[in-house]
Amino acid sequence: MLLLTGARREELAALRWEDVNTQWRGMDLKDKIKGRRPVPLTPYVAHLLAGLPRRNEWVFSSTRALALDARAPRAGPAGTRARGPRHQPAPWSK
Repeated sequence: MLLLTGARREELAALRWEDVNTQWRGMDLKDKIKGRRPVPLTPYVAHLLAGLPRRNEWVFSSTRALALDARAPRAGPAGTRARGPRHQPAPWSK
């Protein structure tokens, strides 16, 4: 759907079922600049969305998220986790 709609992955990860309008073939994506932007649904994208299960308010939801430990670090919509420093300082820099 990223390639078919031109959306960013964070925009699709934050997509809710209330943002999808199947009658008028469109969806409203949360945009980081304008706030919201309308995107037309092609028949193929509408077909892909119709095949998804409606577990909760999120279009792209997971059953795995319910089984994870509450104390474990969670991945955000972008799939990133909180990380420490990337590199250790060089021993000679101290």
